[in-house]
Amino acid sequence: MFLRERHTFISDQAILSPSERPLTTWKLQDDARELSGAKPLEAVTTDASGKILGSWTIGNDMVHTQGKVTK
Repeated sequence: MFLRERHTFISDQAILSPSERPLTTWKLQDDARELSGAKPLEAVTTDASGKILGSWTIGNDMVHTQGKVTK
């Protein structure tokens, strides 16, 4: 098993909470909809070349996922 480099960009750290899973430090909160308010919140994960692997967006009381998203 080989680990590949990943980069996750988060628009607001308030949507993070500590993770219980091995090899992870943070996870996206399940109740982040309450935090969004008027501004959209987003988390985007890319590989080492910059290709987007997955994104998670909250805005207007909707959650939109694209690609593979693991909270």
